[in-house]
Amino acid sequence: MSDAYFNSIDYDAVRINDVVELYQFPIVRKRESKKVSLPILIATAVVLALVWYALRFIPIFDVGQINFQLNGSYTSLPYQVTQQANRFLGRSLMSSTPIKLKNSLEQLPTVKKAVVKRKLFSTLLVELEMAEPHLIVSSVDSNNEEVFYFVDKKSLVKLDIQDLSMYQKSAFTIGVESTYLDKLLANGIDENLEDIFYLTNQVTLNQGSFSTTLGKVDYQKAIDGSFGKLAIELPQYHSTLHINEAVLHSQLKSAVGLIKLEQKANNNVDNIVLGKQLHYDLYQSGLVKRQ
Repeated sequence: MSDAYFNSIDYDAVRINDVVELYQFPIVRKRESKKVSLPILIATAVVLALVWYALRFIPIFDVGQINFQLNGSYTSLPYQVTQQANRFLGRSLMSSTPIKLKNSLEQLPTVKKAVVKRKLFSTLLVELEMAEPHLIVSSVDSNNEEVFYFVDKKSLVKLDIQDLSMYQKSAFTIGVESTYLDKLLANGIDENLEDIFYLTNQVTLNQGSFSTTLGKVDYQKAIDGSFGKLAIELPQYHSTLHINEAVLHSQLKSAVGLIKLEQKANNNVDNIVLGKQLHYDLYQSGLVKRQ
């Protein structure tokens, strides 16, 4: 050490350098991640798009069959559904056909929801949730042709006459005058018609199916806002029940029961053979048979 001082050597500097050299840390280098270049991604996307587009022109993928599954109690397809579906036969399964068919079907008043799926190679699977109307309004239009509408919430939706048979066993039909129909179309279902539906529907709930208990139901609304005129055909009993003032559904139910008992008691075979129709008037005070 004394030699170092005599030879003008900086001893401290030498010692520090030795320590630094002794504890040198290894340099760690990060691995460079392999990045897919943007041009490769774009090229791959373009190739896939071209392949998908090319599949649209291969005949094996043309829609040749459409299978339907109906939710609910319906067993037949509405006429309008069949018409719409036939328009998509022959189109490519690989195009936007499924979504277009779904949108087309859901625009129909008889369809609440549609689910459309592809099935290779040429089949579309369609699951339909059908509308279930409880009330149908019938009338005569300006061409003297009978028209039908089913009630969707408060609005009237026109029903194709070819689909009428689907709903006759599950929906109640009320006939109205054309002038009253125009008001319903413009303003929606009013309280009068709701009351008539509730009144008559209670009878069907207690007596059985409307197709056998109640026949044609005609309603004429009064101009002054009163009850109006209601005529209910009872085909089983060859009778028509007329109601010109507000009555309770329990009174209507009792009136139908009395007419039924009278038919059985009198055994009116002549009325059945001759096709004679009996007429009754129901008031709040009671039931009157017309002579």
